Amino acid sequence: MSRSGKFGVFDQSSATNWAALIALLAAFLTVGGTIRSVRAADSQRTTMDGVFTDAQAARGKAVYSQNCASCHMDDLSGSGQALPLAGDAFMETWDGQTVADLNDLVHNTMPQDKPGSLSANDTVDVISYLLQFNKFPAGKDELKPDPAGLKNILISKKAPADAAPPPTPAPSPTPSK
Repeated sequence: MSRSGKFGVFDQSSATNWAALIALLAAFLTVGGTIRSVRAADSQRTTMDGVFTDAQAARGKAVYSQNCASCHMDDLSGSGQALPLAGDAFMETWDGQTVADLNDLVHNTMPQDKPGSLSANDTVDVISYLLQFNKFPAGKDELKPDPAGLKNILISKKAPADAAPPPTPAPSPTPSK
């Protein structure tokens, strides 16, 4: 059965085909979105996951001493317009942001007298030193200067979501009388 109308001939079988096509497209979009969400959740890490090595942080300390300490001080306390890079001040600024955000700022604007002069490797080495100084744990793999990878590392002092909670201590026995 077909009907004629303002937009031409409408036929039931073409309406069924369109409905099936729309349902199929919606299914693909839903599955694709779910897969992307699962991948994002799987790839999201925090700075509590040990995202740098001690050796990398040591290299970063040397680069920091040569390029950053004159403004941010040896103890990362900052001075004048150079913000502190340690302790509460660091966490108030960076908590909840990604390592990519920190990397972009350091790489593109520091040192102040020669912005953009640090290599990509020197930049992640300095960030490794900042993380170590702020008591984030080191790991077995170096932090890589990969923008996509750095976007998946959240700066946070919170334990990773998939970490097991600490064991609950057993109740102490009540002394008998």
